[in-house]
Amino acid sequence: MAKGIYKDLTGLVFNRLTVLGRGEKLGNRLAYTCKCECGNTVNVLAQSLRKGATKSCGCLHKEAISNDLIGRVFNKWTVLRNSGKAASSGYRYWTCKCECGRLCDVSGDILLLGKSTRCVKCKGKFKEKQICINGHDTALWGRSSSYACRACIKNKHMQVHYGITLEEFIKLYEFQKGLCCVCKKELGPYLPKQSGWGKTARIEVDHDHKIKHKRSSVRGLLCGGRFAGCNRKLGHIDNVEWLENAAKYIANPPAQVFLNQEITGINGNEQTTKI
Repeated sequence: MAKGIYKDLTGLVFNRLTVLGRGEKLGNRLAYTCKCECGNTVNVLAQSLRKGATKSCGCLHKEAISNDLIGRVFNKWTVLRNSGKAASSGYRYWTCKCECGRLCDVSGDILLLGKSTRCVKCKGKFKEKQICINGHDTALWGRSSSYACRACIKNKHMQVHYGITLEEFIKLYEFQKGLCCVCKKELGPYLPKQSGWGKTARIEVDHDHKIKHKRSSVRGLLCGGRFAGCNRKLGHIDNVEWLENAAKYIANPPAQVFLNQEITGINGNEQTTKI
């Protein structure tokens, strides 16, 4: 990425914070105005959002330090007691019991953010299950080499680059009836495990590069590819006036009109010679 160019984070969610838009710079550094789940609005550095250094307006820290989590249930964890340990950040560690009976000390902020849902042994067993933690069927979507759900990876990619979710991407695909908006050719399946994967045109999201807001810039799904496809062709032009002039030129080529007139007028004859 070129120096000084940043991806717009508007509309994205980072832990408890939802980005509303660009905010006032903090120490001459890029910052965003965010709304926390508790309702507070706060100005946060873009770098802190990306790295996960800032997870809330400050309410998470207060909850993890002051709140008594004993008896609360977080997914497969049940909090039994305060372990007496604390991190340098001030977060307490709580002794939790997994549904399998295993005990483990877990940090309060990790519990409140839902980043820890079960013990290590159950997590290993959970990986073998067909449904991922977000409810995607891995038998259809598949998993990466690191065993991450490909649907979750695609969902994150869609949110970061286009500001839409995987569910919205699928609905748009169905709205277009699986066809490219320009050439009307059949687009490939969006499921990696579906028949025809890799044999038909690749699906690519077309967006207007002039519009900064990612979600508003999305125009539709086009056929794509590294060296061909409507999305690649349109990307080189992306000018409505030029496209309209090109259509008029193809429909009524000036050379054909001019040459026909020249041939018709030779020696004063009115006969038309076909070319």
